[in-house]
Amino acid sequence: MEFLNHDSAAAVDLIEIMEQLKAAIADLKGLVASTDLQAARVFELPKVVAGNEIGPQRPIPVNPQEGETARRLALDAFDRFEAEGDESKREVYRLPGVICLSVTDPGQIIEAVGTVNELKSRFALRVLGIPERYARWQTVHKPFPRLLTLQVTRQIQLYNEPLLSVNFTWGRKSSLVKIDKGDVIEMLELLRDQRPPRMQEDVWDQMIDTDIAHVQSLAGSTQLRYRRDLKARPLCNLRNMSRKKMLREGNLPILVVGNPETPRIGLLRNFDPDEEERAGRRPGENRKTEPDRLLHFLPVYLLQSGQEHL
Repeated sequence: MEFLNHDSAAAVDLIEIMEQLKAAIADLKGLVASTDLQAARVFELPKVVAGNEIGPQRPIPVNPQEGETARRLALDAFDRFEAEGDESKREVYRLPGVICLSVTDPGQIIEAVGTVNELKSRFALRVLGIPERYARWQTVHKPFPRLLTLQVTRQIQLYNEPLLSVNFTWGRKSSLVKIDKGDVIEMLELLRDQRPPRMQEDVWDQMIDTDIAHVQSLAGSTQLRYRRDLKARPLCNLRNMSRKKMLREGNLPILVVGNPETPRIGLLRNFDPDEEERAGRRPGENRKTEPDRLLHFLPVYLLQSGQEHL
């Protein structure tokens, strides 16, 4: 692959930050591996094969692991930055769970996590410092061909306080982004070069033209939103000694230190989209857009009257 918009200076910076990050994670993994284990439970999720990312939400079976097996999986997850084998490069790897460590002075582990998270932030900021989107992608993927940036930059969560319980659940939501007519037309034009092999070219172009004409016919004051129903993702619900609940993302195992009593650790159940639908739980149920999409090819919706502040 030829990288025409590659930012070589940024690539050098990213390689240097990555080397420092991997060294910092190795130090953290050594500390976690050598500390007495109080309790551990993680939930293995099936990998998403390339090509299977698109389409309706599928059931997600969960494979719980505990004890030393859970700790080993957690350590592997901390520096799993690349898609492996036939894994999708569009779906991030997730391992929800919790690792409780029995340690009287957690300062060293707290410092190690802080160093890792600071380097993750530096990597993210350097990537975002490349203003043009395609140059950003090429700059990251020339030195790191199978890298998933989100797997690099997501923070490791650590709690140094007594917890009563750690529970797990599934969350679903919609992504809603303000978009103007010009952006929509530009996105539709880009789709012209993505015609499915079995679709006749003239039919494809006619459908694109129909969508573009529809957008052009809208009044200039029309409020548009690009809306996607996001896939189910694991969440972690922590409760401290004052019974305050803290809902957190469950992308990586949470580290808990300084807890004299082992918290109650719940299970993450299998995700069944049909069961969610029957229970009336749907992403974006309190939607601020009209129910029907405007276009054939893009999830673009009209904003409901009175919601212009969104």
